[in-house]
Order: sequence, then structure tokens, then C-alpha cells
Amino acid sequence: SEESKSEIFYLRNAIKSYFGDALKVYSVLEDMIPETPELYDIIVLSNVSRLDETRSTLLSRYISGGGRLLITLGSRIIINDYNRLPFIPSLIEGIVDADKDESLTLVDNLFFELIPEQAQGLKRVKFMKLFDLKELPDSKIIISTNKKRPLLVQRDYEKGQVLLYGSSIDMDMNDFPIRKSYLPFISILLSRMLQRSSDKRVIYAHPEEEIYIGL
Repeated sequence: SEESKSEIFYLRNAIKSYFGDALKVYSVLEDMIPETPELYDIIVLSNVSRLDETRSTLLSRYISGGGRLLITLGSRIIINDYNRLPFIPSLIEGIVDADKDESLTLVDNLFFELIPEQAQGLKRVKFMKLFDLKELPDSKIIISTNKKRPLLVQRDYEKGQVLLYGSSIDMDMNDFPIRKSYLPFISILLSRMLQRSSDKRVIYAHPEEEIYIGL
């Protein structure tokens, strides 16, 4: 179905499977990011094409005040817009083809809760394409590939936090969403980002034509 091909499908189902009704997700089109983002614990930008000065200022204010931002990439993004963001964890240098034997490697202890079988499962994820990321001095690599290519990069920005995932969150560039390790990966990632939050509200901006509200 068209829904199963959308940016939101796999992430939405993973959140629902793990968090149930404990986490409220509000999905909006990419040009409808609210002017009051501080109402949400996490903002997810998924393959959002343009991030102009107005959006950059809005998001910068949100993160500076303690907000958390997860950025996932895709073929629609305007790289120069992202590289101009004052809070970007790493510079984006373009899309590259992944090597046939390229796999994931945990670098930081963020995912120490993964049992050995789940951690091993990460190595079986197949990537077709990745974004070449250049780590900045005040950021740290959470996950890289076995070819030393950063894949998940974190940066603390004033009171908030930004994570940049160097591939698509759907099936466009990898088969991660259909792997058994995807659910624990998403659950641990969001749980860590939410650990100091009480309301558990996430807003998810994506480029699809259809809007989903709630889970």
C-alpha cells in the first residue's frame, strides 16, 4: 500500500509496538512544524526537504531551551540547508553507495541495553545508500559502519540535544525497518531522548501528502 511506503509507516508502528498509548505522536506535513515546538518532548524531521532561516531559528530556540531533535535523512533533503543549521551534529557531504559488506557497529554505550542477539542483528542490516557525514568537534558518534563511516551522531546544544541519522528511516536506503533489531533500536533511542520528560509527546514532520494524527 501507499501507507507502507511512507516515511512514517515503520517508525510509527515501532513506536506503537513498544510504547503503546504512553507516547503520543502527532504527525504533520513538513511545512506545518508548529510555532510552539516547546509543547513537544521530541521533534522528528524525516526527509524534510528545506530548512529555511525561519525554521532554523524556531528549531534552534526549541533545542536551546532543552528540546530534543531527531533528524533522519532521505533523497529530498537540500544539503546546504542542513549544513547551515547552527545545531547540526555533523556536516552532510552527499549520498554514497554503501559497500556490499558494510554493516553497523556500536561505538557509544547508548545502546548497551541491547542483548547480544539484538546487537548482532544490527550487523545484518543491509544498506544500499548512506550519507557521508563529517563529524564536528563538539559531537560524538553513537553508531558507525564497519567502514568507519558515521551513521548516528549526537550533539548537545545548549540545554538540548540533536541526533542525526545518516540514512532514511524507511526502506528507501536500507532494510533496517524489517529487521528484528529495528524495534529495540527505536525503543532505546527514543527512551533515552525522553528520559527526563514527563508528558511523552512527539511531533513527527514528514513529506507525505497524508497526515496521521496520533497512533
